[in-house]
Amino acid sequence: MLRLLAMVTGVAVGIFLFYPRPESTAQAQPLDWFSFCFATLAGATLVESLFVARRLYARHRLGVGGYITLALGIGIWLLLPVAVVERLTTGEQAVSCLVYVLPLGALWMFVAALITAGLNPRRLLAHSPAWTDRCGILLAMLWSPLGAWFLFWLYQDFL
Repeated sequence: MLRLLAMVTGVAVGIFLFYPRPESTAQAQPLDWFSFCFATLAGATLVESLFVARRLYARHRLGVGGYITLALGIGIWLLLPVAVVERLTTGEQAVSCLVYVLPLGALWMFVAALITAGLNPRRLLAHSPAWTDRCGILLAMLWSPLGAWFLFWLYQDFL
C-alpha cells in the first residue's frame, strides 16, 4: 500500500515538474500527449528508482528490470535540481533534453533486454520474482513506445 501511495505521489510530482502548463484550452496536440505520458512515467520512475536503490543497499540481486529502472531513475535524479529550479523560476517545462533522452534510452535498453531474452518478453519475467524487477520491465514497456514515437517523428522530419 505504501508503494502504491509513493507511486501516485511520484506521478503527481512528475506532472508538476515535467508537464508544461497549458496556454489555453485549445485542442490537444500530439506533443501534449507525449509530454503528459513523459511526465507520468518520469514521476513513477523517480519513485521506483528509490525502491530499487533500497533493494540494492540491502544487497539483494537485481534483475534486468531493476537495472533499467535504476538507469532511468539516475538520469531523472541527476537533472531533478535543474528541473525544480527551472519550473519554480520560469514556470516552463523543465529540462527539454530529458524529454527526448529518457524514452530513447528506455527503448534501447528494452530492445537489448528482449534480444538477450531471445525476443520472448515472458522470459524477462521468468526468473525475477521481485516486484522491483517486474515493475522495471513494465516501466521499460511503457517508456519504449515513447522512444519509438520520437524516432518515428525524428525520421519523418529527416526523410
